[in-house]
Amino acid sequence: MTNNKKSGLYFKNFSFTPGLIPTLAFFVLFFLTIWAGFWQLSRAEQKQNLIIDYQALQTSKPITLRSISGHILDYRYSPITIKGHVDNQHTILLDNKTYKGHVGYQVISPVKLANNQAVLVNRGWVVAQSRREQLPNISEVAGKVTLTGIIKPINNTQLVLNNNTQTQLSWPLRIQKVDVKKLEKKLGYPLKNFVILLSPKSPYGYVREWSPLRLNPQKNTAYAFQWFALAFALIIIYLIVNTHRLKPEDQGERDDN
Repeated sequence: MTNNKKSGLYFKNFSFTPGLIPTLAFFVLFFLTIWAGFWQLSRAEQKQNLIIDYQALQTSKPITLRSISGHILDYRYSPITIKGHVDNQHTILLDNKTYKGHVGYQVISPVKLANNQAVLVNRGWVVAQSRREQLPNISEVAGKVTLTGIIKPINNTQLVLNNNTQTQLSWPLRIQKVDVKKLEKKLGYPLKNFVILLSPKSPYGYVREWSPLRLNPQKNTAYAFQWFALAFALIIIYLIVNTHRLKPEDQGERDDN
């Protein structure tokens, strides 16, 4: 039922008479919150599917280098087995890695393969010495070895050397991030564009509790719930702000109509 003074909806002693601008603002905000909620649900589903795929890969048979064709991302976290010789003279220490509250390094060793190629193998975590200039003692690996791990593609981010190692001429080499192209120049031979995270079951490694898939779909689901709750709150606010109790004179005019 409408009123001649102002268009709106009326129920008993109350009127619902929203303005144009508040209504437009409500619908814009309501749409955005609903969209954000469904986007978070979509992210949660994507992450859950990645976790399922990752878990399935861990029980699959390891592939070999010959099996890899196309984009390396298609083989992300796939088990792999390689055979080669560890380049003990060019050990790389990935700096600022923590384990159970202790600071240390991840030990990365180039493994030379056939056809003058090599791949970086992350052998795990070692604790840092009390003095910065003291580097950990990394054991050498003799002869041709067979290693198993999982593939982790490399992001081509800039190689950053610590200030006290920028002019370093000797190895082990401390780095903050891995850049294949720059490491190839230092090593003098080509590298595959991924790192192998050495399996805990393989020898020649250190602390290996890999969590390469740091995903939490439950967090996205919680965010989605918050967005939907906000959308519901917007509805309540919109109704309350635009609903008014009729004054006696307004009630009388409404009754006359």
